[in-house]
Order: sequence, then structure tokens, then C-alpha cells
Amino acid sequence: MPDSDARRVASSLDDALGDRVEEARALHENLLVSGSEQTPSSLMAELQKCSRSQHRLEGILTDVYRVRARTAEAVASCKALLDDNWNRQATSGRVGFAHEYSTGRERDAQYSLATVDEQVNLRRAENNHRCAETAVRIVELLHRGTRDLKRDLHASIQLLSIDTRLET
Repeated sequence: MPDSDARRVASSLDDALGDRVEEARALHENLLVSGSEQTPSSLMAELQKCSRSQHRLEGILTDVYRVRARTAEAVASCKALLDDNWNRQATSGRVGFAHEYSTGRERDAQYSLATVDEQVNLRRAENNHRCAETAVRIVELLHRGTRDLKRDLHASIQLLSIDTRLET
């Protein structure tokens, strides 16, 4: 992958993941329950809002899982390409007088220098994968928080209905 193409892919990946994470954060922040008087109807409205947000967060989570899977595949592909080219360099350089008198470390350095482009692409792919992993962790955390809030709302509604029954 040419250098400019790799940078463009990394930039678009960062933008896409950043947009998804920001959308997830906005959904979660809009769920903050007010501390005012809670009525069954207001709690039901909050619960419906929470359910819609949770559904959208599940969609976002699916998207970032897919990105993470693609970046993991890209890392594996870049690693295989690097290994193949490094091995090709190692096997093609065995002929010659100088090769017999160089150390293993010197030969490794030669092969590594011959595969610098593949190493750079691997590092970029690994960086993209780390970004995807971070996005997954953030969205999972926000999804978990929304799920917990939904449980709390269910419990509050049940308690209110029990209190209402006891008062009558």
C-alpha cells in the first residue's frame, strides 16, 4: 500500500471511529435522569428513551466490532506480507563472498532494511487496530451504562407501582 494511501485510510478510519464514539457519548449523555419528582409516566418515558438509545448503541457497537475485525485482518495480512518478503530477502541473498563473513545480526539488518515499507504498513495497521480496540472499549462501556440505567428505571417503576398499591 503506498504511503499516501495508508495515511488516507488511517485518517478515514479515525474519522469514522471518532464519529461513532461521539454519537455513542451523545446518546448516553442525553439519558441523564433528572432528580425531580418521578412519576410512573415520566419514568416510562425515560425508559422508552433509554431503550431507543440502547438499540442505537447496539448498532454502533456492531459497527465498531466490524471495524475491529477488519483491522485485525489487515494486521494479519501485513504481518504475513512482511514475513514473506523478509524470508524472500533472506533466501535470495545467500550467494556471494561477503555473505559468508557477515554476522547474523548484519544479515538481519539487511533483510529488515529491504522490508522497511512492509514494516511501516504493519505499524500503521497495528495502530489502526489499537484505535478500533479503544473505540470498542468505549462504546461497550457506554452500552453497559445504558443497560444498567435501563435496569434501574425498571426497578424504580416496580417500586413506584408497589408504593402506589400499598397507598390504596
